Amino acid sequence: MKFNTNKHLNKIEKKKRNEVERKILSMDKDYLKPDNDLNNEEKRQFELIVENSPHLSNLDNFSLNQLIKNQSIMKNANQHFEKEGLVIDGKKSPYWTIYKQASSEVMTLLTAMNLTPKSRTKQIYVNEDEHTDPIKELMDNE
Repeated sequence: MKFNTNKHLNKIEKKKRNEVERKILSMDKDYLKPDNDLNNEEKRQFELIVENSPHLSNLDNFSLNQLIKNQSIMKNANQHFEKEGLVIDGKKSPYWTIYKQASSEVMTLLTAMNLTPKSRTKQIYVNEDEHTDPIKELMDNE
């Protein structure tokens, strides 16, 4: 996880921020639980994401539950498309609007939680940029 700000930080501020980031990332996932109103399939999906996403922490609980709920909304809307079609009585199905809104929310949440391939790749590059050469550091301090 990387907090992006436009503020230029001095060494002490960077160190403190890195400590906070490490603390957040190392938080136990004990409280990362699916909401009670999720059905069994949604709970399995929740657990699968938690098991395969080591960067998630307890702070992501609400967002992850929202992600699962919006995916379920998309699935239900899609089932209506299969039954009724996208056009009903010459008009766009109201489920299309529901699907579009849920899809947009899913993509926003996936990106925010670094669950898309692009966001995970971007995070890897950000972390690599933070890596400093110890020899260079020694030379800079002299």
